[in-house]
Amino acid sequence: MQFARSNTEKFKGVEMSYGELGNPILNNTLAQIECRVVEEVTGGTHSVFLAEVQKAHALIGDPLVYFKGEFGSFKKA
Repeated sequence: MQFARSNTEKFKGVEMSYGELGNPILNNTLAQIECRVVEEVTGGTHSVFLAEVQKAHALIGDPLVYFKGEFGSFKKA
């Protein structure tokens, strides 16, 4: 919820390091993707960044899921 709130200190107290491209990377996550922005497209009041993946890393684990205003998990049917 820290990143969803309107505040100027979203990263306060968050453990992070810097990747090979010099971008900030959140520590203790299941996946990390480093990208290089190749184009910015404006649509109305929004900007869409098109990026090329330079490096990716993933671990096995249960991801955090947010759906219809609630946190949960994936369940096999």
